[in-house]
Amino acid sequence: MIIKEDVKRIITNTTLLSSLQIFNYIIPLFLFPYLTHTLGTTIFGIWMLSLNIIQYLNILIDYGFNLSATKKVAIWKRNKEKIAELFTSVMFIKFLFFTTAFCIVVLFSEIINNLFRLPNNLLLEMFLYLFGLILTPFWLFQGLEQLKIPTLLNLVARIFSMFASFICIKNANDIYLLPIINGIPLVITGCISWVILYKQEIKLIIPKWKLIKKEIVDGFDLFISSISVSLYTILNSILLGIFAGPQYVAYYSICEKIIQVTKSIITPVFQATYPFMAKTLNEKRKINWGVLKILFLLSLLIGSIIILILNIFNDTILNYFLHGEFNNSVKATLLLMSFIPLISFLNNSLFIQTLVPLGESKYLRKATFLAGFINILFVSLFAGTLKELGSSMGYVLSELSVLILGIIKVYMYSKRECDR
Repeated sequence: MIIKEDVKRIITNTTLLSSLQIFNYIIPLFLFPYLTHTLGTTIFGIWMLSLNIIQYLNILIDYGFNLSATKKVAIWKRNKEKIAELFTSVMFIKFLFFTTAFCIVVLFSEIINNLFRLPNNLLLEMFLYLFGLILTPFWLFQGLEQLKIPTLLNLVARIFSMFASFICIKNANDIYLLPIINGIPLVITGCISWVILYKQEIKLIIPKWKLIKKEIVDGFDLFISSISVSLYTILNSILLGIFAGPQYVAYYSICEKIIQVTKSIITPVFQATYPFMAKTLNEKRKINWGVLKILFLLSLLIGSIIILILNIFNDTILNYFLHGEFNNSVKATLLLMSFIPLISFLNNSLFIQTLVPLGESKYLRKATFLAGFINILFVSLFAGTLKELGSSMGYVLSELSVLILGIIKVYMYSKRECDR
């Protein structure tokens, strides 16, 4: 049963996360048209490709802790000793993975640059941005439901990076400034976050191997699930860069960014409700049909509106970002991807808000892995000929397969509850 305090907390956190999401996705609406014009489509594609590689590495380093560790923090909220142990273990693992990734990229930098057609040292510079991403323990604040300060810090960092880009980026050679412009504010934000946690008596302690091992084991299913999801999201741009080249990465990335902006409309609701769902479903071990129905109806409503808007204003939106430099293939890509937010909202309602808190992380892992396999197969076969449209087809097919598997599992769960 949802009480008034839970509702108030969810609404407050939704508002804070909405503000962050709005800025995270509105900023590219101003910045990307400027960068495509200043850098040129091909160099912009190189920037987006390097950014996607770093985001992929961030998923590897995160190891699913944004869900597994957040769930534990929500449950242990009043036990600072346990939270400190969790904080230490998670950050130790993240820094270990970060160091490993950096060493690999240094050792194989020439091979990686040739494979993705990247300028020398750009990817190495991007590790400053990656370090800033892992330094801020947003997962911990989310579990504690204390989102005000980290949200404000993140907003300031994003806004600073945007204005710095407008001031400093004047031609294609300035691409090397972008990692610094985006990385330094995130590093500062992370340092301030640690100071705030220290004042709350949540600080690093000597790591215990037993606890580190436990976090790796507990997060494994969600880690595989995150990797599998990335096989049909972030990896698409990377594969497209290999098979087609940076110019087509630019086209696909613009369409994908537009879709991410539309998805941000409801994402804060999911982020704010997750700690509540994780705690209540973990205790009761049965589906909260009331909340699930609300999320499902909200997903259907907003998803349908997004499809309608993107279909009506297709040309206008693409003209804004690409200054008329696009063809019918790019238009078809955006039209096809307009269905992704609706499917993604429904998937989140079924899996993250329902099945994962009920202990079905392994099923999520299997479903997303299958979807990722379908995507890689499709994109590998068709990205070379269909370019950005082939990548978008693989993305939509993958999301649909996850939705079908999620509906089947929830239906089986409901039958099991009825038989009790």
